[in-house]
Amino acid sequence: MSTQSVIAVKSEASGVGIVSSNLYGGDDINRIARILCTCYSDEEEAEELIQEGDISHLDEYLYEHDDDVKHSFENRSPGVCVFYHRDRGDRLYYKNHQSEETLIRESKSRSGSLFFYKNEKWHVLFGNQFIEITPEMFENVVA
Repeated sequence: MSTQSVIAVKSEASGVGIVSSNLYGGDDINRIARILCTCYSDEEEAEELIQEGDISHLDEYLYEHDDDVKHSFENRSPGVCVFYHRDRGDRLYYKNHQSEETLIRESKSRSGSLFFYKNEKWHVLFGNQFIEITPEMFENVVA
């Protein structure tokens, strides 16, 4: 059984509140945190990631950047995220949450971690507390 993490964004600019999508197979917390912190580091990038819905594979790019590879669910372009809706045609799914407390409570039923973009920073939930993720945390981690 694969791990199911949650990636959520609190949108200050658009005023939509807290929106989340699921990340399946997200069992490498260091890899996920590093990618979120370095590749989706501003609110616009974080929101764009969530707008694609549930994620099969998180990576550095949202869209294909290599004209030689036609990206799809079965034929992933190197370094590109794979989404169930966009790349396989599944129903678009993301969830709105009324508050951080609701987000935490609902994510506790998942087997993975909760990653949350708020106040212009990525955080990860440990216990009932969000810890800020910083690029320095991954300086000595082998990718």
